[in-house]
Amino acid sequence: MDAQELPQVVPLYNFHKQCLRVRDRYLISAVFLCLQRNRYQREKRSGREFTGSGGHLRAFRYAKATMKVAIIIFILLIGGLYVITGKKTSESQSSASASHSGNLVHVTTDAELNALIQSGDTLLVDFWAEWCGPCRTMNPIVAGIAADYPNVTVVKVDVDQANALAQKYHVQSIPTFIVFDNGRQKAKEVGAVPERSLTRHLN
Repeated sequence: MDAQELPQVVPLYNFHKQCLRVRDRYLISAVFLCLQRNRYQREKRSGREFTGSGGHLRAFRYAKATMKVAIIIFILLIGGLYVITGKKTSESQSSASASHSGNLVHVTTDAELNALIQSGDTLLVDFWAEWCGPCRTMNPIVAGIAADYPNVTVVKVDVDQANALAQKYHVQSIPTFIVFDNGRQKAKEVGAVPERSLTRHLN
């Protein structure tokens, strides 16, 4: 384990120990509550007042209140753990995606895309949308191509924000991938295709 990872692990370890303490306290209170509840029901059926010796009534009420508080604390701790782990996951995903963004650009206008095409560089243009399931399936593949092919510029075009571009390039289904090379359209692929179907046009 690296020294940089240790400060992140220690809070989670302490958090786990706190969860175990709450769990143990909850279990003890629950067992005590069940025992006192059974006694309370027996004495209530027999017509006697549930007082007992040594303040059992107060202990019964305390156990009941303690169990409620323990349940609330346990739920809050679990929710906190979910937020912490979710945040770390999103941060790791963001950092991973940021590492692949060197030659990955987003365009929304015809002027932006046309400038890239006229540059003569090899382009892989991905017409996609947030709500598109196959597009989300292809996102890791496209990001991988951007990382593995530094000489290729990957261009993302959200059809909801750039509908005119989608119409200009006759995009009728998404995802649609168009490869440009030396200012000319070289290939076109439609749908969730294997990575090889895209990279074969980039060599």
